[in-house]
Amino acid sequence: TPQRPSSSTKTHVEFQQIVHALETSKMSTIEGDDARVESSAFTRILKVAFWSMICSILALFRWNKANTALHTLVGTKSQANSIRRHRHRHAPSTNKTTNVHSFWGSLEEAGLGNHICVVDRYHGSDGGVTLTYSQMRTNIATMAAALQHIGVIKGTTVGLFAENSHRWLIVDQAVMMCGGVDVVRGASAPVTELLYILEDSQCSVLIAETPQLMEKILDSISVACAKDLQCAVLLYGTEAEAIALQGKLKMVLKDTLSSHDV
Repeated sequence: TPQRPSSSTKTHVEFQQIVHALETSKMSTIEGDDARVESSAFTRILKVAFWSMICSILALFRWNKANTALHTLVGTKSQANSIRRHRHRHAPSTNKTTNVHSFWGSLEEAGLGNHICVVDRYHGSDGGVTLTYSQMRTNIATMAAALQHIGVIKGTTVGLFAENSHRWLIVDQAVMMCGGVDVVRGASAPVTELLYILEDSQCSVLIAETPQLMEKILDSISVACAKDLQCAVLLYGTEAEAIALQGKLKMVLKDTLSSHDV
């Protein structure tokens, strides 16, 4: 007659079954974790590949956009290629280009004189202003002669308060051609900041973009700020507006001289 298992034996068997079930469940959990880890790594690889492709597309788009802008600027693709060839073959050597004047001259010698140098779509008549390298050189030399006539020499500090434009570039280069020190600031800056720059840099010449800006500066200028000021120039404006501002400038200079006399 088979013996009936005791309660302790039955309990031991049940305990072994529970342990086996737990181990099986643990193994399943580990396998699931491994699968999730592999899936997560694969997802990261896909993300990296995707964003790398996006960056490559954006870089290619920007390169094409830059080429399109150059072609639009110079007119045709063949002209753009011609400019690139001239820049590569006839680039001015560093031992010859030692100042602003020789820089613009070397560009003409390289055959770029008739190529477009500047396109200013926001000033001038309809369609803006377009200047070649030769025209820029002529305008810069003319402006430099005018600045020398009003006393700009080597070391003269010139305050140029204007936004970017073709005239800004011409004046900037002309000041350097004279050997002057170019102190630039945007016309949209607060007048108090412009006055501080005038006083701190001891500007002898003030060049303002518009009659409105010039009037604001002259109305707010102090004796200490104007002590080194000798003349003022309008970058844009009519002859009538310039004449109207002459009276204010004379009053400023007169007050400065009177203060020095005292």
